[in-house]
Amino acid sequence: MTPIRRLALVFIVLLGGCSHFDYTSVHVNIGAIKLADAGANGTDAVFTLNIMNETMFPIVIEEERHKITLNGTYVGEGTNKDSYGLPNLKVTTRQVTVHLSDAAAVERVRDAIKNGGTYSIETRLITNAAGDHDKVTTTSTGRLLLGAN
Repeated sequence: MTPIRRLALVFIVLLGGCSHFDYTSVHVNIGAIKLADAGANGTDAVFTLNIMNETMFPIVIEEERHKITLNGTYVGEGTNKDSYGLPNLKVTTRQVTVHLSDAAAVERVRDAIKNGGTYSIETRLITNAAGDHDKVTTTSTGRLLLGAN
C-alpha cells in the first residue's frame, strides 16, 4: 500500500469515528417464528430477525432489546447481550427468545405463524461507534409472510 493510500485510509477511519450515524436507516423484520418448550416455565417464541443496516458505516451492537407486537397485540420482549458487528449496507440475521407468559400469548403466536398478519417491533440498540455509546430506538412494521414456509 502506498503512503498516500495509507494516509487516506487513516483519514477515512478517523472521520468515520467522529461522525454520528443515522440510525433511522436500521430496520428490523421478522423472518421466522418458532415455538419452543421452556419446560415448567411454559413456552418461548424464538424470533429470527433480519436487521438491515442501510448506512454507509458498520455499527457495533453491544445489546439489543426487541418489543414485539403481532396483529396489534403485544407479545413480549426479548434481549440479546452478545456483541456483534452490523456491516454497512448488509442484513444480519439474529435470533431473540421471548418468553410467553400465558396460553393466550402462545395462541396469538401460533395463529401468527399459521395465518400471518402484521407485526411491529420496537428495537432498542446499544451501540459502540469508535468508543461513543449510543442508545437508539427504532420501530419497524410489516406483514408476516410465514405461512408459506
